[in-house]
Amino acid sequence: MTETMLPLLVVIPLFGGASALFGKALKSEKLAYFTCVAAVASTAFTGVILILLGRTIFDGGVLTYFLGGWPEPYGISFVLDGFSWVSALLIVVISLPIGIAALSRRLYGPPFFFFLLLLEAGMLSVC
Repeated sequence: MTETMLPLLVVIPLFGGASALFGKALKSEKLAYFTCVAAVASTAFTGVILILLGRTIFDGGVLTYFLGGWPEPYGISFVLDGFSWVSALLIVVISLPIGIAALSRRLYGPPFFFFLLLLEAGMLSVC
């Protein structure tokens, strides 16, 4: 059950970034701001998933998920161990205040949040 949550660590920021990019197409500034809030909320939701997976990691477990069911030489594998969990948590802990600060200043538009979450998803997929 917990192994199936591993791809969500990458997919949720990608969908959050896509929602922010969708906000650029909207003509209303309030709706565009709402999509930026949804993008930052996706970062928080990624942090919640990491905390839920932390119990397995603290017990000494290593979570492995083969995307599409293909073995490792042919497919993509997600592995979450203690070191990668700490680095993923550090990525979320740094990007969440950046998003909140950018929301509070209202100087940055939807493209900023799109690229912030694209960067977050890329870093989470590596660790």
